Amino acid sequence: MPSYVTTADINQDNQTDIIIIDSENGVIHILPGYGNGTFSNLTTFVNDKETQSFSSAIIDLNNDNQLDIVIVNYGADDILILSGYSQSSSVIPIQYSI
Repeated sequence: MPSYVTTADINQDNQTDIIIIDSENGVIHILPGYGNGTFSNLTTFVNDKETQSFSSAIIDLNNDNQLDIVIVNYGADDILILSGYSQSSSVIPIQYSI
């Protein structure tokens, strides 16, 4: 069940995309938008079910002119960063303890 939804042009195609956090199943979904009310194939990143992801932010953290997805994980007291999604949907998530 989705617990948090945000939108951004994460793949830099000038169309709004949807980022969905599903805390219950430990996954992050990205739906790239076409700009006409339809969406491309769903990309899913697996997060640990025990982390209880509950919020996200979209920002260029590393100043590479690409938006990054930051996921806040309550249960694990860490954040998950998905960098470079606009260049490739096969991004390796990086976790940082907080």
